[in-house]
Amino acid sequence: MRKIRLTSSKVATLGKTTSIFLPSPSGEYCFDGVQYRKMGELESGSELILDVVPWGVELVAVTNFDDEDQRITKLFIPDGNRNFWYKLCLGKRNDLFFKQIRRQNPMRIFILLRRQIVACLAVILCLGICFGVEALYRGIRSTSKTPANFTKGDMEITLSDAFSEVDGQSAGFYAVYATDSCTVTLTREGYDQTPVFKEMLPQDFLNEFLASNFFEFQEIRSDDGLDYVIFEAEFEKVYRYHLYVFKTDEAIWVVEFSCPKNMYNYWSGSFNEWAKSIEFK
Repeated sequence: MRKIRLTSSKVATLGKTTSIFLPSPSGEYCFDGVQYRKMGELESGSELILDVVPWGVELVAVTNFDDEDQRITKLFIPDGNRNFWYKLCLGKRNDLFFKQIRRQNPMRIFILLRRQIVACLAVILCLGICFGVEALYRGIRSTSKTPANFTKGDMEITLSDAFSEVDGQSAGFYAVYATDSCTVTLTREGYDQTPVFKEMLPQDFLNEFLASNFFEFQEIRSDDGLDYVIFEAEFEKVYRYHLYVFKTDEAIWVVEFSCPKNMYNYWSGSFNEWAKSIEFK
């Protein structure tokens, strides 16, 4: 089975409910001679995630299902195991249609709703993912957990002596530290450059991250007084990431810890400890 994510714009259904149907031999509804089963409903601005078979199927969306003034919109989902994301939109002639939201490639994976956030944090996260994978192969080949302090300008963090600093400034990072199986990236965005950041709480960024991306695995957690996002991305192998957001009086900081999934149980127990060790002077 694969995942099909359906979302509705706030104006698409004009405040009405849209019922979603998929073909089913035992379905109790019939459209054009084909039996369908009701899978759920879309409200304005809501979303619905469906488990769909890996062969081509035609999805039917009916707005105002119980009224005579109902509108039917069909969507063909092609063969394959790929996950899809579609958005129900309102056309210029008040017609409804599904628009495919294409999953972003690794260099543009952090999509947020506000234009200024797109311009800044998209770069922060995307480069963090890709650069982090590359940095894993530059680090010192060690998995030691003996504490070691690292200082960069007005930031100090305690990691382990397995880490060494990697040049990440050319890629836009404030600091990067790596071993051969774990990477830490830190990015600083000053409020003077992006004033909208000053009005947002760290929790806002994490919520936007989950709402705007569709990873196979993603969740938000609250542990040890920290809120953070865990997600996975695949680049030849599967990597798991912990993403934290901190605010100071002058800037927002995005801190990301990453490692291959097969090393996750070894390193992840230290991520919160290292995140809590960060001090901004």
